[in-house]
Amino acid sequence: MSTLAVNTITAETGNTVSIASGKTLDATQGLTTPAGHIVQVVTNTITGVVGQNSTSWVNMISVSITPKYSDSKLYIIAFVGGVYMNLGSNVNQSNWRIARDSGSINATQNTHFHTEEGRNHTGAGSRTHPHMGIMDNAVNTSSRSYSVQSERHTGSGGLQINDTAGTSTITVMEIKQ
Repeated sequence: MSTLAVNTITAETGNTVSIASGKTLDATQGLTTPAGHIVQVVTNTITGVVGQNSTSWVNMISVSITPKYSDSKLYIIAFVGGVYMNLGSNVNQSNWRIARDSGSINATQNTHFHTEEGRNHTGAGSRTHPHMGIMDNAVNTSSRSYSVQSERHTGSGGLQINDTAGTSTITVMEIKQ
């Protein structure tokens, strides 16, 4: 195999440098990603029922990512399906948030979404579908996890996600700055 060393590649005509048909460009040894581009996407999808009946924050679904760049932005988006509330005919309200490594993302950011799901619901079996998204700073290239968390705010009945064949997903996209 031969090695070609150059400082600049430019198109002889036009603005496009092409790779021969059927060939690929291997950038596994390094690539400078332009600002604003998605570097990587990690997703966790669950379909099994996850329940809780706690007045403390409980992880309902999580995903881990190791950022490639310390200056990246991380966009976290979550879709929680089939939340069944007020288990056992006990009315409650719940709070939801996205958390980093089991704690809040940043004290200056509002990470609570759809707070008090179930307010004024009086019967068993109330349903909701919290969806949320937030931006975080990578800061370093250490692995971290993001979770959708819930807590029972009032009442005594528990809640569960993915009831009646629901699906919940949490995704993190690393965006180069």
